[in-house]
Amino acid sequence: MRWSVRSGGDGIEVAIAGEVDLATSGPLAQALTEVLDTKPVTVRIDLGEVSFLDSSGIRCLVGVAERAAASGSHLVVRNPTPMVLRVLEICGVDQVLLADATSVDRSTKESSDA
Repeated sequence: MRWSVRSGGDGIEVAIAGEVDLATSGPLAQALTEVLDTKPVTVRIDLGEVSFLDSSGIRCLVGVAERAAASGSHLVVRNPTPMVLRVLEICGVDQVLLADATSVDRSTKESSDA
């Protein structure tokens, strides 16, 4: 797994690529916590290149979202791959983590399910 961090406007974007699992979620949580320590208004996590996400990855994202809220920041997950989106939906965290995702992304998925 790899990630990149980019500042812009009122927030920070973190692009993640690869597998987010038990072996990688700890270092990712540490990196995201360091991002939160800079007190950004918004942290956007781009999952467009994540090929695998397991329960430890979800726990990482939810935990970081809770830390963000507690520190006055807002965290939103964007651009999940179809597999990652399905995992988020099955675990019931899609509505929390993807709350600010673009309506086009969500509506396109919903219309393709019909």
